[in-house]
Amino acid sequence: MGKLIVEIPDNLHENLKRNAALNKKTIKEIIINLITNYLAQNRKSELKETGFCGKWKDQRSPEEIISDIKSHRRWLGSKREEIKDFSGREN
Repeated sequence: MGKLIVEIPDNLHENLKRNAALNKKTIKEIIINLITNYLAQNRKSELKETGFCGKWKDQRSPEEIISDIKSHRRWLGSKREEIKDFSGREN
């Protein structure tokens, strides 16, 4: 197991010790939790390049992707007719 030695201001160290005792945790537990959360947060931000859904890994061209999306949207057209036939009006 690796060791990490960090110099921090005295007041920060005192606050850390106090809060650790109040929460019945060791300073080591708190630091490991903070580092783990920090690294997990960075990992998430690495995956989000588009800002919406993360990375898009696809070997197809943009035209092929658009065609595929449009082809899957067409199923609603036949369903619209079924809905219209059933109720007499379109929903």
